[in-house]
Amino acid sequence: MWALSAGVVSSVGWAGKFGRKVEIDHANDIRTIYYQLSSVSPKIKKGTVVARREKIGRAGYSGTTPDKNGVGIMIYKSGVPISHYSISSVREPPVPRDRIDAFR
Repeated sequence: MWALSAGVVSSVGWAGKFGRKVEIDHANDIRTIYYQLSSVSPKIKKGTVVARREKIGRAGYSGTTPDKNGVGIMIYKSGVPISHYSISSVREPPVPRDRIDAFR
């Protein structure tokens, strides 16, 4: 799992049924929370500055929610949830060559 944007790690730990989590504070009062991580990268600690696409952990299963093959991402703006994603870690076929530009 990579950080969606540059920021500062505000919390690393256990989130009950959501398992292992990493919270990152970004510019403009945005916070992302990544949960259901099977592991957290050893260098990721509270206060760590991360770059966009920097590895923060591995998707997997560490809590008690039904999805045992993915990671969840919650995005907050000024403390209000604005988006929630669940990403499966089950391998899918690669993006066809003629769709790569659209995918990016």
